[in-house]
Amino acid sequence: MSLKDFVKVVPQSEAAKQKLAWYMNNNPYARIENKREDGRIFLSSQSQPDFWFWVDPPDDQHWRILEL
Repeated sequence: MSLKDFVKVVPQSEAAKQKLAWYMNNNPYARIENKREDGRIFLSSQSQPDFWFWVDPPDDQHWRILEL
């Protein structure tokens, strides 16, 4: 597994901030599980691999993605 398989997520909403704290143990790094042709990205938490979520960059209202 290389760094290109990971992104850093930055919460943009209160709901995302709570998920970062509760489900991701305040660890902002997530593994890219799948990238769709329409740009949607499926992620899993690095610290809690059973927590998965979708992000719709660049205009996702909950998360901003920073590529490593």
